[in-house]
Amino acid sequence: MANVASKRSKLIEDALGTRYTLPDVFFEFIGAVELLWMTDMFDALMFVPTALLVAWHERPWRVVSRLLLAWGLASLIRITTVAITSVPDPRPSCQYVEGNVFTAFTLHRCGDAIYSGHTLIFVVCAMVWTSFAPKNI
Repeated sequence: MANVASKRSKLIEDALGTRYTLPDVFFEFIGAVELLWMTDMFDALMFVPTALLVAWHERPWRVVSRLLLAWGLASLIRITTVAITSVPDPRPSCQYVEGNVFTAFTLHRCGDAIYSGHTLIFVVCAMVWTSFAPKNI
């Protein structure tokens, strides 16, 4: 659905003849920050310790099964959210999906600005730590 939202964003931009972004006071004062590698770094900083927690847990299959269930449900919610609430992406460097939406792959695509995949990783990893971390940490 994120690819469909990106394709829809491109069609809207082509129809308007210009790139439309919603007004945002934060971006007016701070400006655009072009450090997309930081989101991937923070994903790794969340995911690697979570993987280590799962590996050294006393019942790792229980943790993995619940992690996958939470990930699946969160992905389902993300699919519906992206399909319903596609807003113009404020980043000028976002990548539109060109071609077939079912086979195309881009990392930082336009159209999924509200509930991104990075947010999904943060939330699921935080849920694992909340539920399965040792109590003395």
